Amino acid sequence: MIGFSVIIAAYQAETTLHEALKSVANQSVSDWECIIIDDGSTDRTTSIAEYWCGIDTRFILIRSGSNAGPSAARNRGLNAARGEWISILDADDSYEPDRLYILREAAEELDVAVIFDNQWLWTPPDRTRRRWLDLRDDELRRYGLDRFLYQVSGFSRCHWGSAQPMFRRKSIEKRNVHYDERFTFGEDVLFFAQLIMITRSFGVCGYPGYAYRLPTVGARNLSLTVDEQGRLTAKELLSNLRAELSVWGRLWLHLRSIHFELTDWRSRLSEARRRGNYTEIFLLVLGTPKAWLWLVLRVVRTIGR
Repeated sequence: MIGFSVIIAAYQAETTLHEALKSVANQSVSDWECIIIDDGSTDRTTSIAEYWCGIDTRFILIRSGSNAGPSAARNRGLNAARGEWISILDADDSYEPDRLYILREAAEELDVAVIFDNQWLWTPPDRTRRRWLDLRDDELRRYGLDRFLYQVSGFSRCHWGSAQPMFRRKSIEKRNVHYDERFTFGEDVLFFAQLIMITRSFGVCGYPGYAYRLPTVGARNLSLTVDEQGRLTAKELLSNLRAELSVWGRLWLHLRSIHFELTDWRSRLSEARRRGNYTEIFLLVLGTPKAWLWLVLRVVRTIGR
């Protein structure tokens, strides 16, 4: 039986795919398969994937006729996966050598079907790395759905939108959970929220097994930070999970929706602050009641630091 299925959706990834695949080949466990979905690339992505398939039969290449987006590509990988555990790897990221082994051990110790690990965050070109979560390597924690939604709501100091947990294949088979192909941003959050809803809990391991390449615009450019798509993602989560959420879970998502609705207001507020126009700031705040709760929570978050 195959222990792990690693799924990589690759599009125009010629500069990074080799390093990603090498990190899978270097895993300390051997019972894995790596499914590469070439999502209509026109560069050397296909030839790089074919090279690895030629030297190791555990690499499997699936070609798409056209670029359908990351959600559709990952769904093809999910449908082809045969491993007990499934893990996603972005084509510009990489794994540490013990990642699959340590995550499986942590999941079994916590008795969870979804396990997140810590990450190394880095930005090219200097490759200086820092930890994502302030946890010891051997630290294990168990949480529920509300905690995950809080962490992707935008009000937590640590955003989990970039996390790529490992999960049991049978968990997605229970209710045929797949990525929502309408979304190109926030699709990970939607997928994992529904998965955690089914499994009821998830684990977090302090070991940094995933090396995540930060967007050059900064660490806040994650799954729920694109304005229109982020608002739609938050609304979709509320629609799909409302019956399963506590008051807190619904609050985080409502606030996230408000955050995106106030995009123009926040831009004008920032500009007024830059100019030192306190009269305009006062009028903007006073004239936008929906922003009051958002401002209060931002203040609370700042004090909490």
